[in-house]
Amino acid sequence: MKIKKNKISLNIFEYDKREIVYFIINVLIGIGVAVFFNFMEMRQYGGNILDEYLDRLIQFEASTLQNFDDKKLLSKIFFNTKELNITSLKNLSFIEIDRITLKNWEGINQPIIPRAKVADLLIKVSQKKPKLIIVDILFDVKSCNDDKLFILNLEKAIKKYNAVFVFVSVIDPISEKILYPFFYQDLKSHYPNNIFISSPYLSISEYDNTARFFRFFEIVKKNQKKDILWNTSLIALVLLNNQMELLEKTKKEILENKNNRAIININGKKIAIDNQDLISSRLRFPYSVVIDEETNFLTLRNLPMYPNHLIEDKIKDKIVLIGTTDPIKQDFFKTPVGYMPGMYLIANALFTLSNLQIHHELTIIKLLIQIFVILLAAYFFLWMDSAIATVSSLTLIAFLVPLSILLFLRFNIFINTIFPLLCIITHKNLIKIEEFLINRLDKQKRTKEG
Repeated sequence: MKIKKNKISLNIFEYDKREIVYFIINVLIGIGVAVFFNFMEMRQYGGNILDEYLDRLIQFEASTLQNFDDKKLLSKIFFNTKELNITSLKNLSFIEIDRITLKNWEGINQPIIPRAKVADLLIKVSQKKPKLIIVDILFDVKSCNDDKLFILNLEKAIKKYNAVFVFVSVIDPISEKILYPFFYQDLKSHYPNNIFISSPYLSISEYDNTARFFRFFEIVKKNQKKDILWNTSLIALVLLNNQMELLEKTKKEILENKNNRAIININGKKIAIDNQDLISSRLRFPYSVVIDEETNFLTLRNLPMYPNHLIEDKIKDKIVLIGTTDPIKQDFFKTPVGYMPGMYLIANALFTLSNLQIHHELTIIKLLIQIFVILLAAYFFLWMDSAIATVSSLTLIAFLVPLSILLFLRFNIFINTIFPLLCIITHKNLIKIEEFLINRLDKQKRTKEG
């Protein structure tokens, strides 16, 4: 005897044959839709839809992080940690070269930011003993006047204050060679542990030119051989944790094709640096262009107004980011939370690397979770009447939506179970409507014949 509705059994063969067929069809529909959407996520159109959805979550997260007072509570909710890592608001300082500063330096219409002024700034910052100075200014072109003074001051900052600098650089698209800063060859050999160059660029979605993803390294040409230029935020994080040997080892493995899945462990955080995944390689944006007064934010035009001890509090033992914020210098990028200067993009990338696990996409695990949820929903329609099963499935969706959001925000894993469940609900209810209409037509036919 077949089991009746509202009686629970995991053995589907105890049910009516028609119900078994419907169960199998529901499972196949759910799995088919799940596989389709996982496939679509990796394609441009599907990626565009996914970008739109995840951009909203990232905007919500960014807004909440900026406006909520209890940072420790937020870090526990969003990032599964007791407090935000080394790149929290307390440990990162911004020094902005804005338009007014450029005018004061008489550099507003100059292709090169006055290097004597920048050199003086680097000395002043180095005096305050920061952990690391990231300079988001290009020095690939030589200047007639200030280059020698710049080299002297940079060398002074290293010799006298043991300052460590990460400079940004770019790659010639034709030769695929690094356009080194003009001082690099002179100073790097003398101070290999104080001067580093890096690539500030991140992956940009082609369809809307929005910076969303990490680009951990660039493969370049060097003396007819291949070399690697690391991302600015990655090399900064490695330096802060004294793990430069990790990058050297990983570079060798990548160039020799010995490691198809390059993972480095930085202070307990696993980072898949060859990651091309559309989910876990996404940037987060706690730093917007508008910084509140409590953060370590200085504009050079206001620097003389600060007492010396306050400036020292904002710089000593901190990561200092120096960069321009004037759009005329073309260092602005479109992001999910609006346009921002390159220095803020570097800060957000550094924050993401410090506080989130950047792993390879867990496609198999995602599919297994989706299959479990699909089976559960299919069993709902096996165990219950369609109306009750529909309500139960919708309740399951209402529970899974915030859970999937939390998994993305906290663990960088995105599991989409909504569409498979909705398709199962739609399929089963269409069958119920069809049965109702057929029964009604049969009843009308019998009435007419009677």
